[in-house]
Amino acid sequence: MDITDTPMAKGFVYLAAVIDWATRRVLAQRVSITMAADCCIAAVEEAIAHYGAPDIRLWRTIKYAEVCLNAYERVSHARASLARFIVFYNTCRAHSALDAKTPDEVYFANPADARKAA
Repeated sequence: MDITDTPMAKGFVYLAAVIDWATRRVLAQRVSITMAADCCIAAVEEAIAHYGAPDIRLWRTIKYAEVCLNAYERVSHARASLARFIVFYNTCRAHSALDAKTPDEVYFANPADARKAA
């Protein structure tokens, strides 16, 4: 899910899109005159209705493997702990969907392809 402002002759509109990370295919999109959440929610609901719930969910992994195991006392603790987990996720955690490789191994295997996908 991503959202961006889009300039018009006078003012802006906001484009929200649900994108399949593996293929970069746009699954659903909405245009809104505000950055209100309802635009994003509608796009996500449409994508799920047409394509089903995603099999791989980064937020689910972060919540079950990190957040639920820690009771952060301060925002600074949450920032530091989440940053450490994301480094671990990218560099050490092998994924079956990536042929038992880490996200970094796949991403940096061909730097030219990685730049195109970004």
